[in-house]
Amino acid sequence: MLIRKLILGFFVVGLAVWARTVLAAPGVDCAWPNNTTGAWTDAETWSCGTVPGIEDAVTVGLGAVITLDTAEAVDSLTLSGGTISGSGSLSVSGAVYVVDNLVDVTISTAGSYFPSLLLSPLQGIVSITDPTLQSGSLADVTVSQPIGSNAAIVLDIGAHPIAALTMNSGNLGWIGEVTVTNSLLWSNGSLGGGAALTMTVGAGATFTISEGGHSVYAPRG
Repeated sequence: MLIRKLILGFFVVGLAVWARTVLAAPGVDCAWPNNTTGAWTDAETWSCGTVPGIEDAVTVGLGAVITLDTAEAVDSLTLSGGTISGSGSLSVSGAVYVVDNLVDVTISTAGSYFPSLLLSPLQGIVSITDPTLQSGSLADVTVSQPIGSNAAIVLDIGAHPIAALTMNSGNLGWIGEVTVTNSLLWSNGSLGGGAALTMTVGAGATFTISEGGHSVYAPRG
């Protein structure tokens, strides 16, 4: 009887370890469906069947509306249209991608971590709002809109600096003052602001304008 109990005990422990291993599988791709509204914590809505974790790649579908009222962390975030907004924060250890969008893209959070923004919107307005971004955010911001794109990008990030800004093509605007601390490479496209046009290139930073079309826009006083 004792031997049977010991064998059963080992089996149960082994099963529990196996279950934890399966559930903890890293690097899952998690997608939020097109035209679906809900809370980020709605596990059944995600294609992976669970709330995405720190090692997961997240894709948000066209027309999605997600409420974020918690602190979440993922590996990467790709949006093709839709909204993520709320009082919560989102920490993305890799990059935030905006690609192939046919409608507006809105990210409005409080205290998120976005080290890299790679923005290639097709249409609409891409609005990223978070005046309390974590330190280390916006180490790399690259705007590369495809030919024929009429999209506009607006950053409302308070006094948070951008370390490296690359304008390959497109339209980048901001609210308030933007400070570039490391490098500004302007190959093509338009820079401007919705309320005030102020950009500071920090001491020791490089400002390079290469051959292409360049324009600055600002509202009339």
